[in-house]
Formats: sequence, C-alpha cells, structure tokens
Amino acid sequence: MRPSIEFGKRLEQLQAAFEKDGFEVVQASLPDQHSPFIGLLAKHRTARTAGVDRKRAYYLEGRPWDMGYHMGRLAEPRIQEISEDYIENFIREMLPWVRRRKRTPRDWPIYNWLVNRVNHLAPLDNPPPSFLAPRIEEIRGMVAGCRSANARTEVTEARLWALNAGVDCLFSLFYQFNRLDLLFGRKIKKMRSVTACNALAVLNEASENGALFARDFMFPACGIFQDAAALAIYNPAPKSETLPFVSMMAPGFVGSIAALNLRGVAAGVNVVRSRANDPANLGINSLLLVRHAIESSPTIEEAAQTMRCVPRGVSWLYPMAADGGEGRDRACVVEAGATPRDASGRPIANIPFHDIPRIELLEEALLPSETFLEENQSPGTDGGNGVLIRWDDYRDPCGTRGFDVFNTGLWKRRLRFRLQWHKIKDQFGPTGVLADSSHRRRCPSGSYFAPLRGEPGRIVLTSNHYITPEMRLCTMDKWTNMLDARHVDDSQWRYDTLNQLVHKARWIRPDGSPRPQPRPLAYEDVKRIINFLEPACAGGDCPYAAKTSCYTYRKYRNPACKKEQLPIAIQGSVSVFDLKERSIESYFGYYGDSWVTLRLPNFLSSEVKGSHDEQTEPPGST
Repeated sequence: MRPSIEFGKRLEQLQAAFEKDGFEVVQASLPDQHSPFIGLLAKHRTARTAGVDRKRAYYLEGRPWDMGYHMGRLAEPRIQEISEDYIENFIREMLPWVRRRKRTPRDWPIYNWLVNRVNHLAPLDNPPPSFLAPRIEEIRGMVAGCRSANARTEVTEARLWALNAGVDCLFSLFYQFNRLDLLFGRKIKKMRSVTACNALAVLNEASENGALFARDFMFPACGIFQDAAALAIYNPAPKSETLPFVSMMAPGFVGSIAALNLRGVAAGVNVVRSRANDPANLGINSLLLVRHAIESSPTIEEAAQTMRCVPRGVSWLYPMAADGGEGRDRACVVEAGATPRDASGRPIANIPFHDIPRIELLEEALLPSETFLEENQSPGTDGGNGVLIRWDDYRDPCGTRGFDVFNTGLWKRRLRFRLQWHKIKDQFGPTGVLADSSHRRRCPSGSYFAPLRGEPGRIVLTSNHYITPEMRLCTMDKWTNMLDARHVDDSQWRYDTLNQLVHKARWIRPDGSPRPQPRPLAYEDVKRIINFLEPACAGGDCPYAAKTSCYTYRKYRNPACKKEQLPIAIQGSVSVFDLKERSIESYFGYYGDSWVTLRLPNFLSSEVKGSHDEQTEPPGST
C-alpha cells in the first residue's frame, strides 16, 4: 500500500480542489481489500436542494469496477431509490392513462416486462461487447459497493441495467411502427412528450473568451432525479486508455447527461423521434454513448466517429463542441438513427431513406427522389452507418438546394396547414420564426424539411428535430407523424426562440438599435440564454394568475408547473461548459436553487493524479 503520509497528502489535495469550488468533503470511501482506489462525496457549503439538503458532488477513481464500487459505498440509499422507482415513474409520465395506478414495481407487469426485456437484449451473464463491457463492470462494482454499505440493500445488477438502458428500450419500441399499439390500442396516440432538450455551442470569434457549450436537458425528474442529481469527477486508473472527465449525472446511472473531458471535448444528448430504430438490436445509446465517446476520444472528430461506428438501436441527437484554440474551435451535431441492418440482421452501409416516408408523400411527388439526394448530398456531413454528422460549417440546404419547393407541397396538401403557409413561407431564413407557439400546430408534424438556425462556424443550435434532409425523411412515416403531431411545434418553437435570443444578444443593442457588427457572447450571456425556460416564479412568487402560465414565455406550458406547487423541480438539468477552462456549471434540483461549479483540472494536477497502487483484478471482474 501507499505510505500513509503520501496518501494523506493526496487526500488533502483533493479536498482542496473541492474547496476551491465551494464544496467540502463529508465522506470518503477508502481503499480496502476490494479496491486500492478511493472515492469522495462532497457537499456544497451554501447551495442547497430546495433549501434543504446541500448539493452533492463525487470524485471517483480507478477502473470501471472501482468507480462503481466507491459510488455504491457513498450513495447506496439514493441508488436504491432511483433503481427501484425511476423507470416505473418514467413509464407513468409517458403513459398518462396508467399514472393513477397505485402499484409497486414488483407487481406492475409493464415494469417487470421491461426489466426482463432489457436484460434479454443485453444479458449480464454473457460476455458483453467491448463498448458495453466497462459499463457492465461498473454496474457490478456498484452492486458490490451497495452491499458493502448496506448488507440488506435491494440494489441488483438487473435493475441497474434496466435503469441505464430502459429508456432506450422503451423509446425504440415506441418509435418503431405500431408494436405498442397491440398493448394499448388507440391510447398510445396520447403518449406524452417527456423530453424537451436544447443545446448551444458558441465558437471562435462569437465567444468573448474561448468556446462555450451549454445544455438544457429537460428529462423528466419523476419525483426522484431532482433530489439525486449531482456532478462527478471520473479519474481513470494509470495507464488507462480512457480520459478523465467531469459529468452531470445521478448515482445509479453509469452514463452522462452531459460531460467534458480533459482535452476540452464536451457532449450531450437530445431526444429525436423517428422511424430509424431497431428494438431487437439495442446497442449503446443516449447517456451511455455520451460517456463512451467522451472518455475515449481526445478530439471531437474521434468522438463523432465513435458515435457513428458503434452499434446503436435508437434515434438520438448528440450535440458536441470542443476547444481548439484561437479560431479553431469545433462543434457538431451527430444526427443518429439505429445502425441499419438487412433482413438477416447484418449491418448495411446506410439507412434506406426512401423506404421510410408514407407512400402517399412519394406518390404525390412531394419528396426529393433518390437521384436528387445523391446529386445534392448534405454539405459538410460525414454520413454512413445510420448517422449524418452536421458540423459547425454546415450550410442551410433550404436556401441552396431548393427544398422550399418540397416544403410548399408538404404544407399545402392538407387544409389545416395550407392556411398557415402564407404566415411562414418567408420564415425559413437564418432569423425566421417558423413556429410562434409551442402548441399552435403550424408545422405538418415531422413531414417538412426544417430550416437551419445559427451562424456557420460560430453558433450551433439543437433542439429535438433533425436538420439534414436525409435524416428528416426518417420522421415522415405515418407512425412517427402520429406520435409527433402534438410535439413538433414545441421543438421548432424552442429552436427558433433560442436562435432569436442569440441573435438579439449579438446583433441588437439594449436600446433596440442594430449593431453594425455582432458582439461576442460572454459566459453570463450563454448561461442566461440556455436557461430561457426557467419559470418567472423561481424566486418563490408566481407573477401570473393562470396556473399553467408561469414560465417566462407564457406561451410555453408545462402541466407540472402549478402555482400551488412551489418549489418547481427542474426536469433534468441545465449546464454550461467553459471548454477553455475545462469547467462545468450546472443548475439542478429545483428552480431557485443555486448553480454549482466543478473545475476538472483542479482534481488532476500532477500531485493529485500521481500513480496509483499496483492494479489488481477486482472481485467478480471475470
């Protein structure tokens, strides 16, 4: 073992790193016969969750098994709660008609069916594929750590795996044609949209002092996540092929809502509904894929290629940004569907885009032909394997390749949207507003070609819809259109509104007059913009009479936000990354709570990082 004086010095340095960001270490998981590494739990001195429990942050080091083990020892009660209740509550959020059922996970058939299905798609007992092996090991370590902290814990590997892959399994089933229609009949049309995410990357001369990446991950808290959410530093073992990184997460999850590695590459994930899913081949997606890419990729190009090459089973958007130094910052959005496969299950080169849209759209010549797409491929993208990578220099195809012609026909084919066309036909430009409300139904579900917002090379925006025309075709089937009919305007509205806020901050003076040149955005500008959906009543007093209108934008309605239910839980989290400084500042818990910060380099100085003890195989690693 390391001499105690040297170990004590390293522990002091880690404590000092937490203190620089306002945290104090309150619990340590020290080396034992199972792991030679350490884990730390720190609580913020002043920032509290709803004014009660102090906000938490974790430091974990070692191999995946060790990281899980120490997390289990430090957070067993939270892991048990979230692994037992979160997915069940998530299903109830998605399916309102079962929300009133007073059943526990143990006697609810849907939940038990999901646990069994997830573990059938990726059996824990079989050797996992290389891209999932570290996460399986971490889950096993977490179970061992929970048992070390509480011999009577009910945390199991099966439930943790269902927690981490269950949402992907659910989404792949919901999005893929009408399989769940057999279970729920016409009620499936009333499925709620439980996610609404936004991302903003500010690059090069658009930023005042280095690249910034901001995430608004509006994932349902389900009455649990808001109290369990935390930040975490992951410091891999010496000679590991993975990178240290900081993550927005919650104990029990082994993926990342948003993460930043030591090389200045950050990534997040946004929901997108499409037909490009494969329920039989789940692969690795969403939070698990964000972590996999960030910890294994020293450059944004490698991170994007990692996401493109690994097997996937669910459609998601992955916004990313990276610090590249003076004038060399990069950003991209990985527009991903499932890995395409033939009838026998073997991977093929790309998605058969024209096999997806509704047949009537093709018969009426309302969509581009295969020849047109081949001759007019999306500029600046790296496609293949069910992915198009939209880089920051991507140009608007609507303005350069005549997609407005298709949009005209797609809008005018039905009376409801035909009446809206004259109001939006001139709104496809860089600062247009296609949807002036989150719920007015101006857009014909997903059956249109969405315009690009932002500034190429400077500003990259993302909400919950594809931009590249090829991937847009994956949203034009009947089933996806039915699921998306009530939600597509919400995504377009957030995308347009975010763009308007950025444009105003850069091009408009406080007195309302235009600037001759755009001003660079400061850190506080980006923090304010990405948090644009915060309720006006976050301070405790609701200024609106209507119970469903307490958001700053009164048109944006959230049924969970009611005047008599303060404080209001943050659905997911809001995070801002300073890619130059390698820091994260996050807003989670309840609206009105304080933001908290962690600076990754403070935990990874040469003295702190050091060289750990000789590695040994953890129990259960083979």
